Amino acid sequence: MLFYSIILSVIPQGVDFYIWVLSQVFALFALICIVIAFQSRSKDKTLLLTIIFNIFMTVSALLLKNYIIVGIVSIAVIRDASFLLREKHKPNDKILSYINLIVILIISFTVLIFVSTTLLDYLLMVSALFLIYGSWAKGVHLIRISRVTYNILAAINHLYVGNYISILIECFTTASIIIFYIRLFIKIKQTKIISENNQTSDSK
Repeated sequence: MLFYSIILSVIPQGVDFYIWVLSQVFALFALICIVIAFQSRSKDKTLLLTIIFNIFMTVSALLLKNYIIVGIVSIAVIRDASFLLREKHKPNDKILSYINLIVILIISFTVLIFVSTTLLDYLLMVSALFLIYGSWAKGVHLIRISRVTYNILAAINHLYVGNYISILIECFTTASIIIFYIRLFIKIKQTKIISENNQTSDSK
């Protein structure tokens, strides 16, 4: 009884208990998918798990009527699929690449501006648009930086609607990016030390 009372105290007002529990179950499935995806070395498996992850996230957000997240995650599926198809069939067609980006940005802006109602929603919309550009652009740093910005805003959004397991997802992906840069910094540092040692040896 005490546990049930504690759970009820953290559920936002107006949200049915069983609907909230179901949303957390789908968020938990999403968390499992993204953890496995991060460990997978197969590109196809990672893509499949990412698609399943996005579906679970969409359902979880939809149950809590979190329409800005529903819009962002649904667009993410379309974005990833369109970019993947372009890179697979016409990777060197720059005109098609720009057209693809512009169309996705226009669709995203139109959908997200329609479901945005608060300042946080608008900030999420802007971060999602930057994330789309980061996914399209060459290199990994822009997409990782834009991802961290989105994760922070999304975590605040999840807290507001009571989607607590989704907060763990945002923390997990953010921590993975931070760990990536820590490892990169250590690798650069080690390479620099080795280079300096080699130069010292050559001078002798």
